[in-house]
Amino acid sequence: MHQHGAPQDDEVTIFRSGRTDEDRDDSLTQSERSGSITQPDAFRRASLPRESQRGSVLMARPSNVFNPMPSSPSRFSGRQSTYVHHHQFSMHDDGSTSTEDMDTLNPSKEKMKLVNIATLERPEAQRDYRGQLRRWPGMLLLGVVVATAVVAISLGARQSYNASLQRRQDVLVREQRRRAIQDGLVDDSVLVDADGKVGNPMTYDSTGRKCQLPDYQSKNGRVYAVAANGTEVTVAIKGTNWFGMETGHAIPFGLWENDQNGTTVYEVAAFLHRHKFNSIRLPLCAQSILKNTAPDKRLINLDTNRAINIKGYMELLKSVLKALAYRDITVLLSMHTLTTKGATGSWFNADVSEDDFLKAIDMLTSELCSDEYWNVIGIDLKNEPNDCGWGPSDKASAKCDWVAGAKLIGDRMHAGCKNWLAFVEGSASMGHTVGKITYFDWWGGRLQDADTVPVTLKTQDKLVWSPHYYSTAVAPQPYFYDNVVRAADGQGYASYTELPDDTLKTNIHITMEHMFGYLREKRKYAIVVGEFGGLYTKDEHPQYTIRRTVDFTIQEMMLDGYSGGYMWCINPESAYDFPSAGRKAFTSEGLLLDDWLTPNKLFMEAMAKMNALPNLRPFPCFAPEKKKP
Repeated sequence: MHQHGAPQDDEVTIFRSGRTDEDRDDSLTQSERSGSITQPDAFRRASLPRESQRGSVLMARPSNVFNPMPSSPSRFSGRQSTYVHHHQFSMHDDGSTSTEDMDTLNPSKEKMKLVNIATLERPEAQRDYRGQLRRWPGMLLLGVVVATAVVAISLGARQSYNASLQRRQDVLVREQRRRAIQDGLVDDSVLVDADGKVGNPMTYDSTGRKCQLPDYQSKNGRVYAVAANGTEVTVAIKGTNWFGMETGHAIPFGLWENDQNGTTVYEVAAFLHRHKFNSIRLPLCAQSILKNTAPDKRLINLDTNRAINIKGYMELLKSVLKALAYRDITVLLSMHTLTTKGATGSWFNADVSEDDFLKAIDMLTSELCSDEYWNVIGIDLKNEPNDCGWGPSDKASAKCDWVAGAKLIGDRMHAGCKNWLAFVEGSASMGHTVGKITYFDWWGGRLQDADTVPVTLKTQDKLVWSPHYYSTAVAPQPYFYDNVVRAADGQGYASYTELPDDTLKTNIHITMEHMFGYLREKRKYAIVVGEFGGLYTKDEHPQYTIRRTVDFTIQEMMLDGYSGGYMWCINPESAYDFPSAGRKAFTSEGLLLDDWLTPNKLFMEAMAKMNALPNLRPFPCFAPEKKKP
């Protein structure tokens, strides 16, 4: 029950040719033929040892060209001077002959020259070379300098680039922290997308995390997640409701993140995960499912909710489910309303027929019953069917029998998805007297006859009892007070006395036990309270009767046989009529304050008591089974 307002390096190789001694002689001859010493010859000579360190031998060597012969070098610091020793002959008419004439008469005779041949005392070694080789270290040094410069520039550029990335990342982290719900806790897993965005992925499919849709079961008074290999994990539920999709806006509220208020689906999931919430009850509208109604785009910031698809109702639902699955938060789909006009107490009316309703169930199972949406645990078959009776003998069943309706809808759901659980609420309210206490059932709370007139589904171990239980904030109840005098207009109490803790706690236990708590003793199906809470911090009672009622309700849920519950709700827009039993006034409150960024401290502290629930843990992510070839 609720009310709410609208809202690599290059390598250089240096080659050096080698020569034999004969090569060097030939090279020297070539120099003499040219009449000069070429630069390589000079370098070669310069490499010879000093004259004092070796002997000199003069040998004749034929030459076709009469050129000067070099003398023995004195010092090898430069180009050497040469001296020519030769004999000239002259023959005239008197019988003498000159050298030139002899050359003419005997052309085959070669002119002679002396060649200086060095006799080495030891083989030449690389260290003896001091000419050209002296230049190589300089070239190598230059190469090293250039390479070092290139490396330094590259490293500098890389460091600059990395620093730029870090600055950008810091900005994005600050932006994410600003967008986060300010609970003072550190997130244990911050998702950074490929483009560097923090806490705002383009898609949750890119995380690479895959889970198997378990077979969710309800047996022995507990909820189980059962893997395909038979592994069973018992799980208690610490949940909250998040409304908005059941309204004409067709979208969960609070996703309009801007400079003043609003948040994102990523941050809602992260916030709940940090505080050990493991499930969300998500109210839906049957007509919006059937029409695939497009969400109100004014109520979402798509820049900061990039993974959310608002093309249609089902697309939105799927993207929200994936965002919550990333934090191991399961979802209970609640068939809350038939149309956007408001709440109805049956699963059909003039606008949505029974066949239409069942078709909506089919759409949910066909679209969502898969490993991709492993975190859907089931459907709350109909929210608060308070127009219907319980069983054929109930007079209210003349309009609609909720036992028959729950069986019809539950079996239809299991025909499409045998893995899901069917959450069943109570029917129309009635007055009851237990000892000295007289009370009326809360809407959705009446399950007194569920044991004797059971809902029998075709699929075993699939039913979960899901009653509602509230406080004075929704409607003042006499068993919360003493000395009650009703107001003349029927709106609250003109006067009353607040009860001491022990009496209030006892009265809450008696009424909860009589409505539905007794079913825990049967040890058959789990009991998960579908709605409880309401106001808390804004309780105006001097002795805080509303706060104490919520606290004692949580204590009851700690008893063996209960498997937790879903508090109403995270939305700050949720409105209530009575901040105290004596004053009717529109009052809104949720787990978050109006900015959707600040936690409601007192309410969060109250919900933290649910952390003591036996078997409270994140729902398991079973690895999908490998398909056989």
